[in-house]
Amino acid sequence: MLFGIFSLSPAFCQDEVVDRIVALVNGQVITLTDLRVAQSFGLYERGRNSTSDAPREKVLQKLIDRKLVIQMTREVSSVNREEMEAFLDNVSAEMGNERFREELDKFSMQRGDLGPYAHEQIVFDRILSSRFDRSVPVTLEEIQAFYETRYLPDQWDKGVEPQSMLDIFDEIEAMIRREKSEEQIEEWLRNLRDKADIQVNLTP
Repeated sequence: MLFGIFSLSPAFCQDEVVDRIVALVNGQVITLTDLRVAQSFGLYERGRNSTSDAPREKVLQKLIDRKLVIQMTREVSSVNREEMEAFLDNVSAEMGNERFREELDKFSMQRGDLGPYAHEQIVFDRILSSRFDRSVPVTLEEIQAFYETRYLPDQWDKGVEPQSMLDIFDEIEAMIRREKSEEQIEEWLRNLRDKADIQVNLTP
């Protein structure tokens, strides 16, 4: 199924690629341009630790998840100018300012054209943080088990003197909470996918 439809972005013409739909998520379009922009600028992952060398299939799945979460929660959330600028500043800093500008030029885009992508990512992150990050309990037993079975062996393997559990208590707690939160998010996303109408048309 090939269409000249755009969901978020301006037409990508640098490589003379005709835009087309690569996925429909409950009828909402993700185009090839959306996918390429998200991949190039790392606009597809929580925490902004994304890299542009992730496989295109993985990036598309992340974009599908993002649309599903926003659709299913019916989240209507405004993003102020300061948040948007801070987000894009972070993207530029992570990529390097020169490469950031080069990618904009490649897509014939201005910085402001990334706004719709940034808005979706900010809202997506906000939804997940409010639902999971603060609600995951961590027990003392879990912290102690992590310290003994993961932290200590890792430090010994590196030939590093381990810190006491009390010294890194908060760090371990945060790491466990993050891991448990990610597991809950993955389960929630699987459930959302089971209820959704998703069509993928990603070809080489």
